[in-house]
Amino acid sequence: MNCKKALLLTGLCLLLMACDIGKPLFPTREKGAPIEPTISSDGKMVVVLDRTGQETPRLRIKWLDREDPWLEMAAPKYASSIRFGLTGYNLLLTHARPGPQGASQLSRWDASNPTKPSEILFEGTRVAFPVEVKPGQVLVRMCPQPPSEKACVRGHGLVWALIENGQATPIKETLGMYPLGSPNVVENGFFWTLDSSLSAPSIDNPSASKILSYGFPGKEAPQFDASILDSKTGSTVCDRKARRCLLKYLTDERVNGNYVYGFKVLDGANTCVLSNIKGWQDTSSVTPDGRAAVIPLSRVSEEPRHIVVLGFTPGQCEPTSVQHIQFHKETSK
Repeated sequence: MNCKKALLLTGLCLLLMACDIGKPLFPTREKGAPIEPTISSDGKMVVVLDRTGQETPRLRIKWLDREDPWLEMAAPKYASSIRFGLTGYNLLLTHARPGPQGASQLSRWDASNPTKPSEILFEGTRVAFPVEVKPGQVLVRMCPQPPSEKACVRGHGLVWALIENGQATPIKETLGMYPLGSPNVVENGFFWTLDSSLSAPSIDNPSASKILSYGFPGKEAPQFDASILDSKTGSTVCDRKARRCLLKYLTDERVNGNYVYGFKVLDGANTCVLSNIKGWQDTSSVTPDGRAAVIPLSRVSEEPRHIVVLGFTPGQCEPTSVQHIQFHKETSK
């Protein structure tokens, strides 16, 4: 074994020491399983989590400005979500920890240095979907009760909370809300745009119910222009100013009876369609400055995913670069 491999294996052991076992949070799914990608703030690194919530989850790491192949690593058992922080290559991970069902923790790990051990930021119940709000402060979805068989079962009683210095400050307005995934975080708070299956029309303002928004403590809930949303628009993923956004929408196309989704790009007041990016998509990710994004994509939900990396220039709606990257065979255009 050469020195490089030895260092890598040492790093894996150190990483996993703080990430021991627990019961799975999600059912096992093999064929066509979703993946969760995240892209670093400088747009140079992508990390993908797959086998989410299983006993043997996996992290796959790729430098986009290098010719190196994907680096595959074991993730903490029953890892549930990942997200790059605001700067550098610090990766936030949520995963199970030893203890009763639901016991979990939030960790931070330097994805550019596999030999460096992770750091535990918080231990709680059903912690998931971390987003760094500012240095040292992370927004998470969690259960405010101690771990137990009955704590926050099936999403009931979950709350969004700010984690800082190992302590959680729940945002009380979010207690018991529908268990949505990672939100869009802006200066004053966070929000989601809802697809038609989660939103209810309003006679006075048909589009208002498609926005779910909460302010941080002492702040007003952020606003988002709902006029761009219609009955076929699904989730929206934005940068930190909600200026550059990817809008997922349902196309009129079908593949063997399966739905085909596409993307629109929002750049301020301008909207453009990514006409060559269609199929089945899991959750996408946009850098804080809106200069890069990553989309997990497959032809239909039952087929393996690859990722699409987009590069943007401020003031231009259409992407300046589009890369389709496979996990064992890279191609770009």
